[in-house]
Amino acid sequence: MTERERDVLRLIASGKSSKEIARHLGISIGGVNFHILNAMKKLGAATRAHAVARAIFLGLLLPEVGRN
Repeated sequence: MTERERDVLRLIASGKSSKEIARHLGISIGGVNFHILNAMKKLGAATRAHAVARAIFLGLLLPEVGRN
């Protein structure tokens, strides 16, 4: 998984929409969705949330504990 794909998954995990992620990373919404779909394929995930869960389970992302 690329660093950009991990960046996008981290932002999804924090509750950001594709539009917000695009703004944050300075890329297009299409670019965000491209990275999301690639990450989902690599992780065998059916949804964005499933991709985040799989990435955490596999140790590719650290869970954010105690954040409100």
